[in-house]
Amino acid sequence: MITAFSFTFFNIKIIITIILLASQFGLLSQVKFLTLPGSQWHEPSAWSPMGVPTANDSVLINGPTFVMSDSAAYARYVFVGPIGSLEIQRDIPTNTPGRLFIANSPKTGLENEGSVSNGGRIDIDNSGTTGLLNNGTFEILSKARLNIDSCLFDGILSGSNAPALLDNYGTINISRASKNGLTNSDSLHNHVGAVIMISNLSGDHGILNGETHTIINQGKIILDNIHKNGIFNAGTFINEDTIVITNISLVGFQNSHGFIVHAFLSNQSEGYISISAAGSALVNGFFTYQGIIENLGQIYLDGSVDNGIVNHSMLSIPSGGLISITNTTGVPFDSNAGSVLDCDGQLDVNN
Repeated sequence: MITAFSFTFFNIKIIITIILLASQFGLLSQVKFLTLPGSQWHEPSAWSPMGVPTANDSVLINGPTFVMSDSAAYARYVFVGPIGSLEIQRDIPTNTPGRLFIANSPKTGLENEGSVSNGGRIDIDNSGTTGLLNNGTFEILSKARLNIDSCLFDGILSGSNAPALLDNYGTINISRASKNGLTNSDSLHNHVGAVIMISNLSGDHGILNGETHTIINQGKIILDNIHKNGIFNAGTFINEDTIVITNISLVGFQNSHGFIVHAFLSNQSEGYISISAAGSALVNGFFTYQGIIENLGQIYLDGSVDNGIVNHSMLSIPSGGLISITNTTGVPFDSNAGSVLDCDGQLDVNN
């Protein structure tokens, strides 16, 4: 429910945002403010100043609006406020998506503090900081796509300042981020049939899952050509389908504690994880430090320079679980004195 306080607070925030936008974007960018909530994006009278937003405009949304199927919307920056919602529609019978193109923002491309439902296609290109900053609810529906290319920081940062949910039923494609491909600081759910693809990162992690936070993967996660770590998990990571990691320069999957709880990775019985060097200098396939790895499914590690697995905490392989380590130049399995290996399944080493 929208109260007078929440509406007033939002308006104050909008005023502050407009002032900041004016200083950051300069005169080349006009600020468009949604004044007729419930209107479609392409209704000129829905905006102040009047007119449909263009590729040079910053767009502030304080109520519901939508992009119709078979239409294209453009902006330089989009802010969806706490009482705002944005829907990108798709015509199901003809499979025709609505599209939103955001490009050349000197800061974040799309900032969400309300609700975004993407049933079509969103492209975010060339962002000065983060491609998508999500502090609300962001949903990618089946057959929908979220494409993010070329960011100076994270491709997606979800849950940095407020409770957030990133719910993916479609496809997320992130490339050329200079820090992390996807940073999860609350909840991320990659559903059955959904795909997350992250590639060509010059920064730290393909996926960073923060301490006390949760990622559930029931679809596919594909990471390729990451400068340091494929996945860094400091929270809870549950894999029920497929993770493929290739061309990693440091660690394929690092499962390390924060300061509050141990990191926990559970590869379920139907889970499949493959980590391979494929031409890069993969140092360690898996590294766990004060974290717990439970593998009920299959894990394949190939081509590590130093170690296939570094276990400095606890690794559990129940009956039916399999870990296969091949073509490791150094030590296939490195375990220190305080670590625990509980293996009722298979741990195969073939160099």
